[in-house]
Amino acid sequence: MSSCSEDLLTRDIQCYCGRTAVLKTSWTNNNPGRRFRTCSTRNERGGGNACQFFTWVDPPICARAGVIIPGLLRKLRKRDEEIAGLKKRSQIMGVLLFFVTVMLLLLVMG
Repeated sequence: MSSCSEDLLTRDIQCYCGRTAVLKTSWTNNNPGRRFRTCSTRNERGGGNACQFFTWVDPPICARAGVIIPGLLRKLRKRDEEIAGLKKRSQIMGVLLFFVTVMLLLLVMG
């Protein structure tokens, strides 16, 4: 990392409107994982008065990483969705097992 990038990471950077610029990470297909500084009001709802300050902290990624990283992120999101679905099914199965157990106990005792 260059000293310029390091400086953008470690010291407070003032945006055009005098606020401290916040550090964020881009997850777009063109700049996955690339950090930047922007005005803290830039993406707030109703933040139309934001000063539009923006500067990259990290250098551009290489072309190969630009192809690989978005694909990996898509796979990760797909796995997260699969995990969420399995958790939901597991909860439903737990509830069904409870009711079946209760019904069996009522039959045996009844």
